[in-house]
Amino acid sequence: MHLKRAIVCLKGRKLMPYELIIVVSPILAFVMWPIVQKLIELLPSPHKRADSRRTMACARNLRQIGLAMAEYEQDAGGKLPPSTVGGRNVTGWDISSSDQTGTPVGWADAIQSHLHTASEYLCPTANMIPSGKPALSNYTCYWLNSNLAAIEIKSLTRPQFTVECGEGFDGIDINDATYSKSALPASWLTDRSKPSFRHLGGANYLFVDGHVKWLRPDEVTHFGGRVDAFAVR
Repeated sequence: MHLKRAIVCLKGRKLMPYELIIVVSPILAFVMWPIVQKLIELLPSPHKRADSRRTMACARNLRQIGLAMAEYEQDAGGKLPPSTVGGRNVTGWDISSSDQTGTPVGWADAIQSHLHTASEYLCPTANMIPSGKPALSNYTCYWLNSNLAAIEIKSLTRPQFTVECGEGFDGIDINDATYSKSALPASWLTDRSKPSFRHLGGANYLFVDGHVKWLRPDEVTHFGGRVDAFAVR
């Protein structure tokens, strides 16, 4: 309709500039509106933008944990920390974060002196109130792959395919400084309320080589379409 009017006007007389704008604007709006709608659909919602920021903050935490693990490894003769220290002395560490005996409780407080702050054990999406005490629950949101506990790093041939730490704290686990898992629990593969779905349907995982990757639960159990990422190799 607007196009027909424009044609009539153009045939009848020469349009003034302001008249041309009046005639052409509706036509442009009609042509461009579907494109504008599509662009609006592609823009992330405020909720998704906020979750994306929290996902990146969580990934930064895991990278820092990876650096702390690497420093532990250097001071411990090339070995990763045990998941549970179990009363054994761990030399060369600031024990200010340890329990009253002066001995680290588990892997998380054994490496804490190499972290910037204890808040790096807290995923911003987890809504966990930290206990601040290694022997109590709510010390860390992140678990250690217990298959790697106290293992010599040089024995790994494919560290880039082996998960070192991942997101936890489901309100049921005892997540003190010994918090560890040997595999994703069965319920974490399907229950979307679990930490494995925490960030937009997936979660962050730290690999032994230090990189952090977002994965869906099924991608952890069949990493690269082959084997479980918890497997030591």
